[in-house]
Amino acid sequence: MLHNILLVFEEEKIFPEAVTYVRELALRLDARVTVLMIVPMSFAVRTGLGPQRNTIRNIEIRAGKLLSDCLQTFIPQGIEVNSALKIGDPAQELVKFLADRPPFQSIVWGSGKDLPDKGQCGQRHWLSKVTGSLECPLLTVSKREEGVGNRGEAIMGVLKRLKKSGNREREIRTFCVQTLRFKKLLENGRALLDLFADGREKVAGEYIFDRYYVVSLIDAVVDRLGMMIYDAGVLVPVRGELFYAAYDDYKLAARRLIEKDAAGRPAEPGADDFVADDPEYRLLSDALRWFYGTGAAADGTVMDLIKRTFSRVLLEMTSEPAQNQKALFESCGLKVTDMAMYAIDLWKDGRSLPDRQRATADFNSIPFWHLLPADRNERDGVNWVAAVSEHQLSLQSLWPGVRFRLETLASGYEDSDFIFVFTDRPAVLKAILPDQFHVESTEDVQFAWSLDIPRETMGDALRHIGRHIFDESVWRTP
Repeated sequence: MLHNILLVFEEEKIFPEAVTYVRELALRLDARVTVLMIVPMSFAVRTGLGPQRNTIRNIEIRAGKLLSDCLQTFIPQGIEVNSALKIGDPAQELVKFLADRPPFQSIVWGSGKDLPDKGQCGQRHWLSKVTGSLECPLLTVSKREEGVGNRGEAIMGVLKRLKKSGNREREIRTFCVQTLRFKKLLENGRALLDLFADGREKVAGEYIFDRYYVVSLIDAVVDRLGMMIYDAGVLVPVRGELFYAAYDDYKLAARRLIEKDAAGRPAEPGADDFVADDPEYRLLSDALRWFYGTGAAADGTVMDLIKRTFSRVLLEMTSEPAQNQKALFESCGLKVTDMAMYAIDLWKDGRSLPDRQRATADFNSIPFWHLLPADRNERDGVNWVAAVSEHQLSLQSLWPGVRFRLETLASGYEDSDFIFVFTDRPAVLKAILPDQFHVESTEDVQFAWSLDIPRETMGDALRHIGRHIFDESVWRTP
């Protein structure tokens, strides 16, 4: 897939014809789509974020819902899609967004038929400031429906058929969308751990760095936390306000951390002499304690927020009674013929349900094949559902009263591959996991993960888990 399309919206305005245009373009080019919402806002340097906290939080909630709805246009068609929200100076935010990502081959204006000539107060629109520096075409719908004739009618027919699709199709589509969105949540969680590791490496080694590095690291953590909270709010909208309120507290804690150090302060009791004499090392040490250490602010560490967020999201996502889920998957013909398991192709089944019953060999998924045991005989009931793509596997338990989810990416690229496990049964982790997994706990659940896994180790780890996870005695133990 060589073509990347960026669809840009501003001020929460979505032009439906532009969304349809991008969907058609992506299907023709087999392209990946990124949806970007930009909301203009100026930040007063002296007053900070305080007066605008509620405004920003409301924007994040509203825009999150709009972007989530927009993604539904692409995912059922098997189009790879992701989304982002930026708040600030629109021209600057777009330029920064483009600088941080691989190049796009097309950018499509999504808030109107034509490019806007004027912005607010009759001034030149911000988009005109950046069009000259873009390295790819900037496209618009621009009355393309005129002269389309039967093709336009065919598009409307597709939309009508989608609206008429039954509850089963919609529920499977929602399941696929949630699984793909949860992968984004994991990616943001992983990015936070990488930032922590970079800070640890700097403070432990003989590195020379300045205050700018430390402040940039703190800002990067806050930005990535915002992405994680956005994903969590999309997955569990009923807890959106709770997630964003917690995020506001952590943004303020970050500002206090930076401002306290800038004002000057004595070293903490027991601090190393070198750290006490070096303000940059002192600030980085304080930042690392806030990230994951002890003695953090009353709000807790960043790792505490990560664990709470993942716990609340996963508890909500696994709250559907197992019997209800089994009935849905059974009615959709998703049970495989050679194992007591339901299996879902994330890209194909999200678009249309299969017309025949399939075997495990029909699924092109590297981690799925690694995990499956050699013995695939029928057991007492169907207690698993696997959602797969070529490199991704999401495995969820359907055992009554059990919460368990395994997520893995096995692409062959060590820097991105991982295994993540969530459960409310601590004994299960001891029974199924190989060595070298990191484990974190909350009051109710446990998480375990292994990152940066080499290709050969990934296969061995999944085979080890597969040999134990399908052993029924593991799940019958309280």
